[in-house]
Parts: sequence; C-alpha cells; structure tokens
Amino acid sequence: LKAGAEALKKAANRYIAGETLTEALQTIRQLNSKGYTVTTDFMGASIRTEKEAREAADAFIALLPLLVLHTDKTPAPLLVA
Repeated sequence: LKAGAEALKKAANRYIAGETLTEALQTIRQLNSKGYTVTTDFMGASIRTEKEAREAADAFIALLPLLVLHTDKTPAPLLVA
C-alpha cells in the first residue's frame, strides 16, 4: 500500500508546482524560462464551510497579482471548488 501511494505521489508531482506559494512561483518561473506556458489551479476540494470558502476565495484573489509580478506569462488561473 505504501509503495502504491509513493508511486502515485511521484506521478502527481509532475503536475504540482509546489506545496507552498513560494515553491509554486519558483517552479512557474523555471518553466516560463524554458518557454513553457502554465496554468495555475487552486484546489478547494477540502472546503466544507462557508467560512472556508471565503478564506479560499480570498487566498485565490491574493494569488493573482503575485502570478503577474513573479512570472513572465499571463496567468491562466482556475478556481476548483
């Protein structure tokens, strides 16, 4: 079971820019420098309450100017709840 989870995580990491905003921005910059265009998905699958939804929306809104400032491409964000 552990080996299966590790294999799944390794496969998924190809599509995950980072676990923190700093990691994600660094990965996006690296990909942009190689000529890649990226999309940014902000996942909210664990949201259960209105308060959590508002907090996630606020975090998503705060993310947009950071993407513009720290990447060389136009961000293409996607909010998934």
